[in-house]
Amino acid sequence: MKARIQRAAVILMIGFSSYASALSPIGPAQALLGEDQWGVGMNVGYQSMDLVADGTFYEYPPSPAGTRETPDKIALKDVESISSFVQIGLGLSPEWDIYGCIGASEAQGDATVKSASSAAGQAFGDGEQFDLNGSHSLAWGFGTRFTLKDCDTVKWGGMAQMTWQKPKGNSAWTAKNDPGYRVDGTWEMDYWELIVAVGPTFVYDNVQFYGGPFLHMVRGDLDFAGSTTDTSRASTSQNLKEEALVGAYAGMQFDLCRRQLFYVDGQFTGNAWGIGLGAILRME
Repeated sequence: MKARIQRAAVILMIGFSSYASALSPIGPAQALLGEDQWGVGMNVGYQSMDLVADGTFYEYPPSPAGTRETPDKIALKDVESISSFVQIGLGLSPEWDIYGCIGASEAQGDATVKSASSAAGQAFGDGEQFDLNGSHSLAWGFGTRFTLKDCDTVKWGGMAQMTWQKPKGNSAWTAKNDPGYRVDGTWEMDYWELIVAVGPTFVYDNVQFYGGPFLHMVRGDLDFAGSTTDTSRASTSQNLKEEALVGAYAGMQFDLCRRQLFYVDGQFTGNAWGIGLGAILRME
């Protein structure tokens, strides 16, 4: 029976990772490895979040008329971040683990210019909409898990994780008031994401349930470079941040055996949500 469960878990992990659907889940909010013990793991997941970007849009006409500038604010809705990570961890003590992670991420979403101060006839204005369709690129990070108090059936602890991601892709949009005016180009997100979570873990034999509040912070840049139908060059550099900071998470850890564990969890804030799963092999 145990062998069948282990095979099923491995098949499930392979299925998710081959689909590449994954922002890293939070994982159990407690130390997992033990003192001087190594661990190798993988986690996969999916996240959707709302971001806001502030910056200036520039157009450089081929004529000597000069550069046109548009200070603006852009709302990015339902930005789907898809990534997968491999983790290597070390137990510094029975109550404290550290780990590093490396993988790949992509992102896609819908963007709308919410406010823009532009000159008459300029393309980038209120209500302009465009899509972000990204491809996979390198992502990396590090994190820690710790146990604050172990009460046998209830463990209190927390975790913190920081990742850097740099998805990029193509985008195009048509001026809202001039269907003949089109902008084509490439964009790149370069941002870091911080997750800090605390809470209890309830132990029932080889199954554990965990949850609590967490902090979610995103900061970074959104850069675009392209050209317009009148051969003008166009570019923008935006400052990115999330629209909500605090949320809640909940998950389940299943110990397949003394060396192997599997977990699945979800997170939610007012403007973001995510689901994911992971597995860790303790190298004893």
